[in-house]
Order: sequence, then structure tokens, then C-alpha cells
Amino acid sequence: MRYVRSVTRHFWEVGYRLFKGKFLRFMSGPRNTGTVVSGEAERGEYLPERSEIYFAVPSVQSLAKNKLNPVFPGVIENSIQTLSKCLKSKYVKIAVDGKKIARGKGKIAGDIDFWGYEPSHTLHEKSERYKIENIKIEELAKGLESFAEKNHTYIRRRHRHNSQCSKRFNSCFKLQDKKSQGCCRPFGLRVKEVHRSWR
Repeated sequence: MRYVRSVTRHFWEVGYRLFKGKFLRFMSGPRNTGTVVSGEAERGEYLPERSEIYFAVPSVQSLAKNKLNPVFPGVIENSIQTLSKCLKSKYVKIAVDGKKIARGKGKIAGDIDFWGYEPSHTLHEKSERYKIENIKIEELAKGLESFAEKNHTYIRRRHRHNSQCSKRFNSCFKLQDKKSQGCCRPFGLRVKEVHRSWR
């Protein structure tokens, strides 16, 4: 069977390339399969009126002649030319299946490099500024760490001194309390019976 319309022919070509001969056999139907075994027809003589055909399927030879014009993986130049005509004043980021490509992507923080075509600052300028700021931040962090260590030792010494002073103050208060209790203790008078001849 020959198909004149390109749309119908493309249907069979795509189906054949996706599912191979299974697609053609399924779409064609059983035809005269089993008629010889059942005795309905003799070998080599098949009755067209008894054949079960779903669709008139083209042959494999005719489908294999015409090769498709595939688009191979990589950069499609035609699409880039079309985009350049439509998007003249806009920046475009190339992506593959919705994912950013790794080419032109920095290793730090996922910076995108437009190779000097950035609207404001280039990636080189941003990286240099980042290095300078990173050095300043590291110096500040080291200064804070050293200050914290010194302050920590000072606080420990001050705490030790305060604890010693508090202990001494407590001991002084206890001593003073004992002395005050000893000085202010009322004297007990003992009265004894004295004999008359005590003189």
C-alpha cells in the first residue's frame, strides 16, 4: 500500500521506528493466519473476503527507504538563530531540558559566566570583589576569636579572684560573728551558800 499524503506516511514511519515490526503486525490484523490449519483455505491460496485486515499497512521495505531527518544531541543552531531574531534586547540562558548547563557555571555559589556580556559587572569583577571581602571577613573573624580567647581568660581570672574574695569575706564575716557573740554573751552569776565563818 502506498500513501500519497505525507502526514499519513509519517504516522507509519514513526510507529515503525518506535515499535518496529510489532507495530505493523498489530495494525495490519491477523489477515489469513490460521486459515490453512482450520481447512478454510489451501496453502498458497488465500481468500481476500475471509481475511481479517484492520489497516492497509505499508511494507517494511518502503518504510525503510525514506530516512527521517533527526535532530542530534547538541546545540541546535536553527533555534539559536530564531531566538536571536526574536529576542534582540534580552539576555538568554541556555538550558537542556529545563536544567542549566554546566558550561559557564562557576564552582563557587553557582555563578553564571556570560563571558563579559553581563548587564552590570562581569564574573571576574565579582570574583575579585568576593576574594577581597572574604579576606577582610577572615581577618575580622580571627580578631574576634583572639579577643574572645583573651576575654575568656580574663573572665576566668576575674571569676577566680571574685570567688577567692567572696570566700575570704565569708570567713571574715563568720569570724566577726563569732567574736560578737563571744563579747556580747551575758555573764552567768553563780550564787553559792557561804558559811558564816567565811571571813
